[in-house]
Amino acid sequence: SEINRNHPMFSDSGLTQPEGFPKGNLQYTNNKIIVARSYQDLFPNPQSNRTPEDEMGHGSRVAAVAAGRRVQAPLAEIQGIAPVAFLGNYKVFGSPGLNSVTTSAAIVAALNDAVEDGIDVINLSLGGEAVDPANDPEQQAIALAVQAGVVVVAAAGNSGPGPASIKSPGTS
Repeated sequence: SEINRNHPMFSDSGLTQPEGFPKGNLQYTNNKIIVARSYQDLFPNPQSNRTPEDEMGHGSRVAAVAAGRRVQAPLAEIQGIAPVAFLGNYKVFGSPGLNSVTTSAAIVAALNDAVEDGIDVINLSLGGEAVDPANDPEQQAIALAVQAGVVVVAAAGNSGPGPASIKSPGTS
């Protein structure tokens, strides 16, 4: 998911990118965000913003929980679980109201690129209708990523609360 590279939680102070990085749209990388890619050509609707910038805030919040650097918030200091971890930014959602939903093609392309880029952990904080894994290209791409040694974390209950809120790809 997309990340706001200008947020203080994604400061690259004191970090050095691993060998072979950055990748993708280098204008949107730093020493913390080492990959920036956008899949707007696979979005349902054409849009003018064709950058990997976070337009909705969701990707930045999830990335901050996972790997945000320590910052002073209004009530306390906060940081993510792994504040010196590197991040890959794979934008699969677009402009709110225009591309608030995405396509399996964008998700699969991002999964494949993340594996090819050498990302160790992929987080999918998204979900759509539950589909039989044998007929779901997203779940098939996840299975291939796992076979390649990547840890994949998918939201379960992203459509909740309530019964039957675990959707694809969380059902994988």
